[in-house]
Amino acid sequence: MIEILKYLYGVRKSENLRKDLMKKFSPCRIGKGIKVTVPSQLELGEYVDIQTNCNIASNGSVSIGDYTQISDNCTIFSDEHLYDIDDYIPISNKKIKKPVKIESYVIIGANVSILPGVTVGKGSIVGMGAVVISSIPPYSVVLGNPARVIKTRDAKEFEKLLNEGKFFENVTGSAKFEYIKDLLQ
Repeated sequence: MIEILKYLYGVRKSENLRKDLMKKFSPCRIGKGIKVTVPSQLELGEYVDIQTNCNIASNGSVSIGDYTQISDNCTIFSDEHLYDIDDYIPISNKKIKKPVKIESYVIIGANVSILPGVTVGKGSIVGMGAVVISSIPPYSVVLGNPARVIKTRDAKEFEKLLNEGKFFENVTGSAKFEYIKDLLQ
């Protein structure tokens, strides 16, 4: 019975956090089950879309830019334990804060982990399941563990669309996607 009550308390607490974040950072969409360690150290731009069950350890601060979309089950860490200090094993009780910055117009796929001190450059795409251990240049497409650049987006075309105001925002959750034939044929 106590476990059920703890679970229900956790669900309520998460839902209250979600509503508070959506009020503070309107117009943004925050999915259910989000966890943020230090909400005051989280900064969201306009039209940020964070899907369900994301964990943001914002002790060292996390900044997410405009029109960024973060898919389900992502984890962002902005601090880390020190492990090579002789005070405790297996890790030290000392931590170091390393801010994370996700610039504007970024897409982060499902199940991505972003480690402390990383900057994800403007217009980048991080593929599903990637583990981002170092900063990503703008307009990059990355995937893997550790994440590596596999392609660079056309910066000129990106900036042209940006200047024309062609933003994809799905804060309402009502976007209609257009499916096209396989482009590889």
